[in-house]
Amino acid sequence: MLRKLASALPATLLLVACGGGPDINQVKADFNSPSGSVKNKDGMAAASGSLDASGSAVVVGGGGVPGQSLTAFGKNTGLWQLNARQAWGARAVALRDYLNGKSSQALSEAQFEGEGCDNTPEAQEAFNDLTADLATDLVFGGSKINGSASYSQDFSTCSGGELSGTAKIKIEFEAEQTGDDSGRFAFTVTYGFDNVCELTTDEKACLTGTMIIEAEAEGAGDFGALTFTSAWELDATWTEDGVERSATIKGGIRSSLEGDGSTGSAKIEVINYVTTPEGEEWSYVWEFEGAFNGLEGTATVSCRGSDGSVTCTIDDTGGSCTASDGSSVTWTAADESVWLEG
Repeated sequence: MLRKLASALPATLLLVACGGGPDINQVKADFNSPSGSVKNKDGMAAASGSLDASGSAVVVGGGGVPGQSLTAFGKNTGLWQLNARQAWGARAVALRDYLNGKSSQALSEAQFEGEGCDNTPEAQEAFNDLTADLATDLVFGGSKINGSASYSQDFSTCSGGELSGTAKIKIEFEAEQTGDDSGRFAFTVTYGFDNVCELTTDEKACLTGTMIIEAEAEGAGDFGALTFTSAWELDATWTEDGVERSATIKGGIRSSLEGDGSTGSAKIEVINYVTTPEGEEWSYVWEFEGAFNGLEGTATVSCRGSDGSVTCTIDDTGGSCTASDGSSVTWTAADESVWLEG
């Protein structure tokens, strides 16, 4: 049902302008207030094509929660090793808990939960550098403390032959007391991908560009629960049916999970951007929400825009979305390329 999250950069794509990297604060704002109209057939068709094109970025940016209806597993199995939530989620939680005065043992335990490209020696060393001076900062840092570390990663050396290419990676944290019993915590990872390719399928999807992943908490006392948001501007290339293709993709992902990892509920929101023939940029938010029990899951798909939300059905032939008032918009797979010409 959710071919969009599991696909590997299919043929219908929407090209968008790529600047100097994504603005994660703007992406977070656009999640709350998308600008595209869900009543515009061309916009919805183009957004569907853009969502399709973002399949590999969703895998890397943190998509994938238990339940087969809400996973980002798909053809890009090699790129799953770069899943940001998998690599940095436990470290972000451990750092937040440490700053809340809980056990410092969590900092070291978080270094050993991944393997391969999830938890390389380079990543471990950078995280250790980030946290090494925290005790001093907590004493002398006043109401706000921060830190950062950087490293380079060759993915061919950690992926067992599933990946090639390199990335420059920077990790940062910031913690601030904003009131007598409130604060803000942010843990940010920025990837600068240089022709990172997965080599395990015929598609050979490759990514070049910038992706930012942020784990943020604001609340009373212990900062509150973490929200994970990713944003990307990436050049993608791949081979489909023997034909080399390329596109520039811009978007982001926000996800949450409730439960014990085997049963519960989950929600994934994916934002994508499309550019009209007149050069105007529109944003759409696709929401995949469902329940899961072990490997089984069911999901509801909806799309949110500037003029409300609609419930959608999407498959290889196209899509259809219906609003609560009974109005609907329908498109075919061929319509998804409506803004690609020229």
